[in-house]
Amino acid sequence: MAVKQLPTLSPIPEPPNRLVGDQERFDTMAFNSLKAQEKMVNEDLNKALIPKLNQFAVDVNASVDAAKASETSALASKNGAASSATTATTKAGEAAASATAAKASETSALASKNAAGISATAAANAQNAAEAARDEAQDLANVGYASESHAGLAKVDGETTQADAGGIITVKDVAIGGDSSDLASARGQIGDANTVMAPDYNQLIVSGNYYCVQGDSVNGPPTPAHYMLFVDSRDVSGTVTGSQIAFRLASSVAANVLWIRSFHRASPTSETVFSPWQPRGPLYGDGIAVNNGTISVPEYEGATVSSAGTSGLVPPATAGQQESFLTGGGEYKPALTKISDSVSLADSATAASAKAVKTAYDLANGKQANLGFTPVQQGGGANQLTNKVRLGWDGGAVRMQVDDWDMGKIVTTDAGQTKAPQAASADVAGKAQTVAVTDDGQPAKFNWIARTGQPEAVWGGNPAEFGNMYVWNPASFGVNYATNASNAWQTTLVPNVIAGDNSYIPAGGTWVYFSYANAQVAYGAVAGGTYISGRHIAIRNA
Repeated sequence: MAVKQLPTLSPIPEPPNRLVGDQERFDTMAFNSLKAQEKMVNEDLNKALIPKLNQFAVDVNASVDAAKASETSALASKNGAASSATTATTKAGEAAASATAAKASETSALASKNAAGISATAAANAQNAAEAARDEAQDLANVGYASESHAGLAKVDGETTQADAGGIITVKDVAIGGDSSDLASARGQIGDANTVMAPDYNQLIVSGNYYCVQGDSVNGPPTPAHYMLFVDSRDVSGTVTGSQIAFRLASSVAANVLWIRSFHRASPTSETVFSPWQPRGPLYGDGIAVNNGTISVPEYEGATVSSAGTSGLVPPATAGQQESFLTGGGEYKPALTKISDSVSLADSATAASAKAVKTAYDLANGKQANLGFTPVQQGGGANQLTNKVRLGWDGGAVRMQVDDWDMGKIVTTDAGQTKAPQAASADVAGKAQTVAVTDDGQPAKFNWIARTGQPEAVWGGNPAEFGNMYVWNPASFGVNYATNASNAWQTTLVPNVIAGDNSYIPAGGTWVYFSYANAQVAYGAVAGGTYISGRHIAIRNA
């Protein structure tokens, strides 16, 4: 909340000194001092200073309410975070149970694998025995070597098959498609993955499992490392389609990354085209945390004056915040305005969209062109209000009206109209010597020439009729004490205005006073009958 500057009070003129000067000067200074005090109380205090203090109190209360709302929102966010932590703990327990079940399944699968291996060994032994008997019978019958079309003797090649001293034949390797130069072991499809030093990944397009040692490898995944490469491909008459999956093993779980790409060759003579490598593993960036192999997303942490915020889950909005927005500080705050495309909406809480502004602009431009002239803006200038001003011709002169107030004719130099009385008076106001017109239409002239004697009338006015001046008969004026009274500082100027020195003011009502004592000036408002120190002037205002 911005603290607004409070206005200063009007200055008080120099207090009158009855001991110096004549009665007329004293009366003038006393009147001016009282008028200044009246303005200070009625205008500065009641109309300016006190309303601003009240508004300041309203602003302070609004800031207190806003702080309370922020505290409530922070408590709700804290409770939501505690609930999320409880949920995360529950999910971690469930994950541990799943891991235990997976381990049990793995043990069961291993047992099944071992049983299958034993069965396969037994079947192979039985098959070897049968084949040995068959071979022996064939040899005895001298039926020749076996082929796809007839039974016969079988030979081993020592590369894909082998036989022991007892004549038992076992499989040593597999020739892919019968090609002894393309063995399954070279592809890593039998036994361990085939180790390839500093490979060109574009050359590894036949199906198989390869352990690629980084070295000076080319065309591999964007992150250089040792990779287990799994290749699946299909070759039909030289048209090759397949994919490569590269898996990086690292000591850190977060560093394990899976990359994948596809490749295609349209014909035996065409160039093999590869797609870009795409990540499929846990590439963690800002806002993702890994703790002991567990991936989690922390809640968004808002920015402060001195530090930036961190990425994370957006905190949930509480009930009643459906129209609020998330600030950079991580808190939900009410939306300042709504956006509308309407150009006629009068809702102060709704902002005009860019579309509405352009529509209004285009509309105004169209109306401006239709006018055929450049209009003059009404109001908006210095010291100008928003009242409606009308100008019109009454048949003989231009007249002006403000709201419902007829201001009369506007007199110009060439209009040829009779001047208004005020303008006529101004013509004869020589250096402000004639500034008024009497009831009979004669100008009143002010002369700065000292006169003696008693005037028949004195010109003056009352605050209640501000702006209207009248002549007064001085014979009706009353003074309680003459100029040469023994105590001039207890002279009563008029019934409701008194001057005194270390005395009580009259009882009754409320009085505004101005005092001077011990080189100090004081002023204020007190009840009637109050003792006032020093020389003072008091006026009753209630």
